[in-house]
Amino acid sequence: MTKEEFIQIARLSIRETIALAEKTEGKSIKGKPIVKFFCPDSNGNIISEEEFMSRIFIDDAHFYRIIDLAVTELYGDRPVIFARISGHPPGSLKDTWNGLRGPFKTLAADKIRQITEN
Repeated sequence: MTKEEFIQIARLSIRETIALAEKTEGKSIKGKPIVKFFCPDSNGNIISEEEFMSRIFIDDAHFYRIIDLAVTELYGDRPVIFARISGHPPGSLKDTWNGLRGPFKTLAADKIRQITEN
């Protein structure tokens, strides 16, 4: 899978995560996503969606096995995406959480915290 194909799947997975949060909240969420990224070298750093995309692609043959995604906060109208790479060693695409749909595991937060902008 090429980087461009992988990023398309990642963006779709983020949209699905936001749609799940909209059901939880009972309202539309339209803002540009912010990512709170957890991996071995990042313990909850806030990064842009674009930086997230560049950091989760390894190469055409190796992929993280599971990447959890959930909206855990709303910063104004912007969803904050909790994104965590599992501790599993990378493997082939077929070895990821969703096989050909990649490593993305969409989760629903019990409660989505609202953060007001100043």
